[in-house]
Amino acid sequence: MGHLNPLRWEFIVPPPRRFRTRRQDVAIRHARLAVDDVEWVDGLLVTTPRRTATDLAAIRLDGGHLGLVVADMLERNLTQPSDLATALAPYAAGYGLPDATGQEFLQHLTHR
Repeated sequence: MGHLNPLRWEFIVPPPRRFRTRRQDVAIRHARLAVDDVEWVDGLLVTTPRRTATDLAAIRLDGGHLGLVVADMLERNLTQPSDLATALAPYAAGYGLPDATGQEFLQHLTHR
């Protein structure tokens, strides 16, 4: 989604499972994922577009790149705008829009 060229691939493993790698291009993160945060794509369990967008917003990916990712998700009908707006609303303040609704934040990101 979008045009991100990751410096490393991130995998989420449920706690308390211990998993490590020596590869510099792979990061392992421990987190619990809800059933509706993941889906199967081409035989691989991945986070949903909604979860991916919120993960990127949580690490404060720059707004231009986040906007490209979100716009691509919407253009490809990978998620509903209302779901994405609701999920991204808590992150608006971190992007300089403290009073924005989720819909306003989504519009801001996609019109950059």
